[in-house]
Amino acid sequence: MRLVNTDEGFPLRPLRDPQHARPVLLLAACSVFLFAACAHGSSLHGARNAPQAQAAGQLSIQVNDDRLTLAAAGVPQVYLYGVIDADAPRRVEALIRSWKIPRGSDVYLNAAGGDVNAGLALGRLFRAGSIVTHLGTPRRTLRTRSIAKDALCADACAYAYFGGLYRWAPTGKDRIGVHRLSAMDAKPTGNDSTAPGPVAIAAYLKDMGIQASALAQSPVTPREQIAWLDADQMMATGLANNGRLPLTSTYQMSSGMPALTLNQIVRNGVNRVTIICRPDGLTLTSYYIVGSDRARKVVGHAARSFFEV
Repeated sequence: MRLVNTDEGFPLRPLRDPQHARPVLLLAACSVFLFAACAHGSSLHGARNAPQAQAAGQLSIQVNDDRLTLAAAGVPQVYLYGVIDADAPRRVEALIRSWKIPRGSDVYLNAAGGDVNAGLALGRLFRAGSIVTHLGTPRRTLRTRSIAKDALCADACAYAYFGGLYRWAPTGKDRIGVHRLSAMDAKPTGNDSTAPGPVAIAAYLKDMGIQASALAQSPVTPREQIAWLDADQMMATGLANNGRLPLTSTYQMSSGMPALTLNQIVRNGVNRVTIICRPDGLTLTSYYIVGSDRARKVVGHAARSFFEV
């Protein structure tokens, strides 16, 4: 019998020597293994997107930086879920240093408590990296099938969330809250003597631009002693900002005429309005500063522009 290579048409000799057959069989087995691995998305790029396997009681990390995600969001989407353990900040920092979590990435949190010190450390990492925080559950994979659709972010997770430069308020049935003891009482949370006290937590919140008093405005669940934060209240008190930093204003004299400038930094640029009071009327000038790259995208997709006061 003759073996034929159908691609080239060249005859191939049959291998009669078992010693010679072994390398061929080994090569075939390796080819099947590689084909199966590729079929299951085990390429180098896919491995980066898979959740990091963690031991029980540890925070799991899922980094999604595939082409579709980057095309839609512009930055990777990172999911942190499980329990915030003491080592979680070190693992997240390693991903930040390796640029797997670059500046301005979207981080979605889903962790019911954990180490409060670690939550504060994560928050500081987020603020240093201009991270955007949300509540959300990870994408479904073979390892995350059992995760609920609704996110729950409490105590350590909530403090990590407050570290986001831009913080999106919870939507749907997602919930975020803190135990009143951990934020307002003079005693540490639980029986852990190493947990930060109210002074340390208040200092952290101040550094993040958060008013600790805003946490006291939510009603406490009698059974759980936890204050669940309402999305509208979070927006009104600055606990969430949905991509907009607080508005700032400056007043000065311009050519002998009073001028008021309103400035607001948003995630994709800067909104600025200047109002000048002239003897013959009012002059209002509006700016939307987005940078050259963003400007090209705006111009390319813009069908109509308008300004509304």
